[in-house]
Amino acid sequence: MGINRRNDSRLTRNRILEFSLRQLNELGAPSVTTTSIAEGMGISPGLLYYHFRNKYDIINSLFESFEQEMDRLLTCPQGHAVTLKWSWSHIQYLSEFMWSYRFLYLDINDLLLHSRTLEVKFKRIVERKKDFALEICGQLLEFGEMEATPEQLDAMCTSIVVVITYWLSFQFLQHARHYNDAERIRAHLHGSSYHIISILAPHLRGGAREAYNQLICEYEVSTQGRPFETGDGHRPLSIADAAIALDDGGDLASIHAAIRHGRTRAVEHVMVDQKDVQK
Repeated sequence: MGINRRNDSRLTRNRILEFSLRQLNELGAPSVTTTSIAEGMGISPGLLYYHFRNKYDIINSLFESFEQEMDRLLTCPQGHAVTLKWSWSHIQYLSEFMWSYRFLYLDINDLLLHSRTLEVKFKRIVERKKDFALEICGQLLEFGEMEATPEQLDAMCTSIVVVITYWLSFQFLQHARHYNDAERIRAHLHGSSYHIISILAPHLRGGAREAYNQLICEYEVSTQGRPFETGDGHRPLSIADAAIALDDGGDLASIHAAIRHGRTRAVEHVMVDQKDVQK
């Protein structure tokens, strides 16, 4: 009898967490209360308070699960070297997982102001992201597939952390009406791989550089040209790609002119004439 009660209690607690996660993701943390959770589940507030003291107790419990999985995801595979293709796919999976806890990123400022525990833990996640980026880059450097000074490496990895941390917020800004639709938002989430790997592009060498070119071509095909074609004969590229175009003889004046005329599509994008990148 006692075992059954414990099992029932555990099941109820898990149900509360699952329902709370859905509400937090769909409505946002400021709009969710313990009352709305209890009403939505059809349980008494007393039963909810038996398991959780308040909303932030629920959020802290959800964060524990999020943190455990992030620790696993922010670890390089053992037994074989990291490749650029693996990194590309892994970033896509990481973006999807983060989207499943998207309220943590969309409401980050409000959450950190109300919970010192979350502030400390979230900072640790950010530090883990940078360590993960440094580890990947370190392996590429070790195998001669990247060239960068320590200062450049630190700057690149910091930029990667900023993009991966705020990519969900950027996508919400771009696709607010469809943000809770997994199928409609997935392709946009996967765009993080393109932008993050492009940060490394000017420093890639050998096989990694070839892999980057192949991945970009495959990405362009899979998205049917949408991230690249603007309808006016121009092609938006990341700043990293623009730098590569310049190295290959591209026209700096055309890039500056595009920026001056406001023809930017998004954060870290510039317009470059197609002829300037067909090298």
